[in-house]
Amino acid sequence: MINLEGVGGGGLVPSAYLVNPPKDDQKIGTPAIAQWCVLGTDTNMYSTGIGFSFFDRFELGYARIILDYHRIRSDIQKLTGNAVDPGKDFIYLDVFHLKTLILNENDYIPAFAVTAEFKFNETIDDINDNIGNVLDIAGYDDNYGTDFDFTFSKTITNLIKCPVLVHANLRLTRGAQHGLFGFSDDYTANIEIYGGVCIMPNLIIGGEYRQKPDEYSSLASVLPGFTLEEDDAWDIHIGYLPTEDFSIAIAYLSFGNAANKERNYGVINLKYDF
Repeated sequence: MINLEGVGGGGLVPSAYLVNPPKDDQKIGTPAIAQWCVLGTDTNMYSTGIGFSFFDRFELGYARIILDYHRIRSDIQKLTGNAVDPGKDFIYLDVFHLKTLILNENDYIPAFAVTAEFKFNETIDDINDNIGNVLDIAGYDDNYGTDFDFTFSKTITNLIKCPVLVHANLRLTRGAQHGLFGFSDDYTANIEIYGGVCIMPNLIIGGEYRQKPDEYSSLASVLPGFTLEEDDAWDIHIGYLPTEDFSIAIAYLSFGNAANKERNYGVINLKYDF
């Protein structure tokens, strides 16, 4: 699977495994593409990602994330009596990543990889300008930043009758809500965990937990009653591979508070390996 940010792994959590490693004597593996639709009652997210691996050691990829938040925009306008208008209905986040596999998995040790994710938010500067640079008060610093992932992955075959897949990641980030709300000036360390059970060769069920940094302070002094508090996220999901090259996954995602409201989503993911 390619996650929401374009990195090989679960939906929220990266893995140490490479996307489609090169076969036989090839140097470059075949690419994979993924489409995410994250659908809520008043906000939606969409992500299109592509990734490929080379030299049995590296993974390179890109994802474009679109947040449709026009209802949040309407909430801010109503809350301020139309005095404040973000001026945009969509936020666009571009994510480029390079994963380096440091250790291969064997019977005793997990795979270990380090990933750098460079994120550029095309929209947040304009939004901040349109609302009178209010985000500066909360801690906004940049429209770009780099996350660093330190990831362990292990497939456990002797725990139960079915293989168990585990990813554990430590993320260093300055991003607020994955970078969709921009970036602060301080890095924080955050824990992410994925667990899945392959109940059939082509069917997996699992869940994820992703700690969030909660980078921004309150905006109550400027927008009374409006909070940018950032809660941790978790999901439960089912993945199915009808063919060797195509997979589909559905999930329930609890995203936590984002822009003044608890947000929960139904998620659909489609992935194709060339």
